[in-house]
Amino acid sequence: MGIRKLIFIIFFTCLAFEVASQIPIMPEQFRVNLGAKDIHRDMSFYQLQYRTSTVDLRKLKPMVKQEIPDSVVIVPPDLSSFDHVVVLVGLVGNDASNMVLWLAGNYNYRNITFFLDYDQDRNFVNDEGPVRIKAGADPVEVMLAQNNQNRKLLLTVPEVEVRRIEKYKVRIANRFAVGLSMGVGTGDINYQYDDLVIGYPTSYFVKITEKNLTATLSYDTRLFNVGVSASFQNHYYFTTHLDVVKGEPFYRRLIDFIWLYDDNTDHHVNLDEHSNNRVQLGVFGSLKLKISRAIDIHTTFRTGLTSYFNPTYNRFVHQEDQIYPLRTSPFYEVGVRVEFTTGIERAVFVEFARNEQKWEPEGFLADTPHENFESSSVMAKLNVGYRFTLK
Repeated sequence: MGIRKLIFIIFFTCLAFEVASQIPIMPEQFRVNLGAKDIHRDMSFYQLQYRTSTVDLRKLKPMVKQEIPDSVVIVPPDLSSFDHVVVLVGLVGNDASNMVLWLAGNYNYRNITFFLDYDQDRNFVNDEGPVRIKAGADPVEVMLAQNNQNRKLLLTVPEVEVRRIEKYKVRIANRFAVGLSMGVGTGDINYQYDDLVIGYPTSYFVKITEKNLTATLSYDTRLFNVGVSASFQNHYYFTTHLDVVKGEPFYRRLIDFIWLYDDNTDHHVNLDEHSNNRVQLGVFGSLKLKISRAIDIHTTFRTGLTSYFNPTYNRFVHQEDQIYPLRTSPFYEVGVRVEFTTGIERAVFVEFARNEQKWEPEGFLADTPHENFESSSVMAKLNVGYRFTLK
């Protein structure tokens, strides 16, 4: 008997969200040509979502005529490199013993990897290597054992229907990726110390806004990524406040029965000048949490060094002897990123982060006897960006 052709397709949609756990494969996308005398009966393939090595067939049973088992235990190959894996269940005629089980990685995309259980022993480890088929490529010939006979099969994936894969999304995983982002932030620099000459504390505060551009290079796995980053930041400083406590607060009498509270503090504004531009070079790591088919949450920790383009701080703008160098100093940053996969190994993200460094110009307050100096520079940031893999 001549070659009988059976043509099958995967019915899929980007927004399926696993609505159906099995779908009969329909014509046009995936094609199996069975060249065998005895496989001329009706043959149906069904698609199941692969979850574990125990393949659950209970939801498939009402859809078929054969008395198939509730589950089948297989020995799967290494499937960790695939975005998704399906089980292809083939049923021939009325004999459930001829049930065929295949695995397919990235089945909804242009390049499909088939794992064929050639000897039908449910062990995919002891078989030949996988069969990789690209949409529109020439048919691939394989041999399948069926009823103690070898049957020739020709597998093809037509180009025309697989063009729909452009609507599909593949997470960034097991590859190097480049990220570009821009953002804004707000924060402050503050310090305080005890003035040993006056005997009372002095405190300082200035509010800051930030604009930044950041580039990253990372290596992504499915669960985490690690990488390096460079962030160029421009700061705008608002009015500065320097409060020098001169003594204990008191009430001052203005006129009879009218007293005015005096905090006995000198309040100074706009005395200093900061460096407006800096760069932060860092290393980072993120833990990924998958929350939907195309959305991940990354919890990120970053640490590194901060350097200033103009590395000086002018404590008093009218005094030349009050200019202090800004040394390169460490920083750390913690953040949460929501990443949206938008295409094949492409993603956009929104990130919220808290960046902190210890701010202390070199030789600062050397002319002022003091103790208990504490300072910090803290920024809260909102960044948006785009990531893509390096092919």
